[in-house]
Amino acid sequence: MSQFVSFRDCMVTIGAFQVYATSVSLDMQTSLTKDVRLEGFDGDLVAATVNRPTLTPTDGVKGTLSVDFVVSKQHFLYDEIENENNIASIFELNKQTSTALQQFGRVGNYRFFNAGLKSFSFSMRPFDLVRASAEYEIFGSIIQVSKELDVIDNLNPAEGLKSFGDVVVDGINLQDQSRFNIQLLSAQYSVRASRKYNFSIRANEHPVANYVPGAIMPYRVSLADLTIETQITSNKIIPAINETGKMQHGFGGEDFSEVEVTLQLFEAKDEAGDGQSNLLAKFGCVGQVTQQSLSAQGGSYLNGNFSVKQVIK
Repeated sequence: MSQFVSFRDCMVTIGAFQVYATSVSLDMQTSLTKDVRLEGFDGDLVAATVNRPTLTPTDGVKGTLSVDFVVSKQHFLYDEIENENNIASIFELNKQTSTALQQFGRVGNYRFFNAGLKSFSFSMRPFDLVRASAEYEIFGSIIQVSKELDVIDNLNPAEGLKSFGDVVVDGINLQDQSRFNIQLLSAQYSVRASRKYNFSIRANEHPVANYVPGAIMPYRVSLADLTIETQITSNKIIPAINETGKMQHGFGGEDFSEVEVTLQLFEAKDEAGDGQSNLLAKFGCVGQVTQQSLSAQGGSYLNGNFSVKQVIK
């Protein structure tokens, strides 16, 4: 029997949720640095003596989990009454983003503990599934466990051709053909979170650190920064942008301010059999334009690209 684990059997989970990964990497490292200290004075040499150089840790074991996966219905619980999605804890993307770390996860036959979301993004374009990427910060060591078969549920992925987005400024739809007529070709949505980790010296001095792998853990975690950015490829750019990233006051007789982009993901399969796909989730970004560009090449059309950024914290 081969001791290698096939990708088909390499289950990836974060918390209680299975991730339908197309690729995954888990990187762990220690914080060892050279430690040299003065130990005394040598009268014969008339010089200070130092200890034998050693490597000592300055922090606990840390790592990064990076995973590319297909967004699926199993990752969401859509509330039709409130008309909003309850994003599963695998994402942690609401305004009250949890500072708590996920208690467990696995990659194949290895299990990790204490993961905090660092970034999440997905891309949406016609004739393709909605594909996402996520990166997590990992604390503590990883352990080897028995291999578990990758049990695939009735996968119902989000499909780019059925999904769509809205670009609105002060309630005015910029996709209105009679006015601005901005047509979306593709979209990429990303969220980045920055956490601050505080370590308790006394807690990490406990003798258990000598017997339990990865015992040095954050004592307290706080959310320091949270931003959302949406990149749009379309037939146009947003006109009359001033230095504040907003449409210039008075352009076309309108008073525009922040740009609102809403991306709506729909499932690929018609599970209800009524000829319609159900809405899986909505992702919004309300902010200012930070960058835009135009490009054209032979045999194609003039394309526009613009980015909208929202600062939540």
